[in-house]
Amino acid sequence: MQRFFQSPEQISISEETPLVFLEGPVQGSPDWQTPFAHRLLEAIPDIAVATPRALPEHEANLTSKNPEVKDAALNRQIAYEFLARRLAFQFGTVALWYAAQDPTIPYPEGRVYGKTSEKEDSEVWGWMVAHPDYPFVVGYEPGFRGKPINDKDYGNRNHSLIEIPEYNSLDDVFNATVDAVEYAKRVGSRPIPSLTSLSIRRAWDQLGSE
Repeated sequence: MQRFFQSPEQISISEETPLVFLEGPVQGSPDWQTPFAHRLLEAIPDIAVATPRALPEHEANLTSKNPEVKDAALNRQIAYEFLARRLAFQFGTVALWYAAQDPTIPYPEGRVYGKTSEKEDSEVWGWMVAHPDYPFVVGYEPGFRGKPINDKDYGNRNHSLIEIPEYNSLDDVFNATVDAVEYAKRVGSRPIPSLTSLSIRRAWDQLGSE
């Protein structure tokens, strides 16, 4: 059975399988997710792990100069991440590592580094309004710089308010993720509202389109 998923693969797992979704900057960041995922699967073999990093052929479509190809690929990328996040919310955990930008990796001019990760971070806060015990894992690599105007400080303050610990090494994030999975197993599956189920179905349909 497949245990490691990359965008835009169908995340086909049983309801008894906890999912760990590895969030954090992808563009401009080295691939920390793949070795982290394999390390997790070795430590806890009865889980699944998903990364937002794209398969090579999908990455080529995401960067295509053909607007129609790129637009379709972006839709599938969003659908994949939506599904991964919902499955991790329902049974599992989200682990977010704010990796520092690698200046040797080409990066789109004018794009703010880590901006999508900060939005995803905020989405988990929203989930935690209804589920304050959700085992969210967050870490900042030394050297990470968020948006201007103190956006990183804003995130830090919210983490403190919601009592989300922050880690500054990937090893600490790994250990916290293992603990989060074990906690998720004890709590069990969390209910998903019916309207969200409709959104999940639309995302499945989007992923199935070519």
